[in-house]
Amino acid sequence: RYSTKIDFTETKLFTLSPQSQQLLTNLPEEVKVYIFHPSPNITVRALLDEYKRKSNNFDFEFVNPQINLKLSQEFQAKRMGEVHLKYKNKKQLIQTISEQDGLSESQLSNAIAKILLDKQPVVYILQGHGEPELVPKEGSLSQAVDSLKDKGYIVKPLLLTNNPLIPPDANAVVIANPQRKLLQGEVTILEKYLFQGGNLLILVNAY
Repeated sequence: RYSTKIDFTETKLFTLSPQSQQLLTNLPEEVKVYIFHPSPNITVRALLDEYKRKSNNFDFEFVNPQINLKLSQEFQAKRMGEVHLKYKNKKQLIQTISEQDGLSESQLSNAIAKILLDKQPVVYILQGHGEPELVPKEGSLSQAVDSLKDKGYIVKPLLLTNNPLIPPDANAVVIANPQRKLLQGEVTILEKYLFQGGNLLILVNAY
């Protein structure tokens, strides 16, 4: 009559992260996951059951691609184990699971957050003052950039010395660990951007 579950694992292995729980709480309409595998391992079902427990707007279905050819064609599923997401008329491939590689909570939640977006927000990261680069290398911001892209953001570098204005499509500007002072002209541009309602994130000693 009263269903309850307690996770006694030290790392809360069977508990969704607060970010995933918040995402599921705010689902506006049904989001459905299609797993093109007739019998994936038990941990995949356990994770999806946990998502469904948190929201009435979340559902999932296991599909045998060799039998349900109509769904396979609709999602253009080409491999056994593909996991697809559907929201309204939008579809998205999340990942491909196997016996060794199960369903990732972070990939699933990021995919849900991404498919809910009406349009992709654009984030500009200031460069030119000794800030960490955006390309993969030691001490770069590539991991943060990849995380934003996974959530549906477009990330671009911003050099105010080459283009002395904030692009009109900017949803936010990030200044991360500059090693040299910004020029007064750059400061003026950023102040004007903020005065007009722009969003600025400043990271100091963020590694």
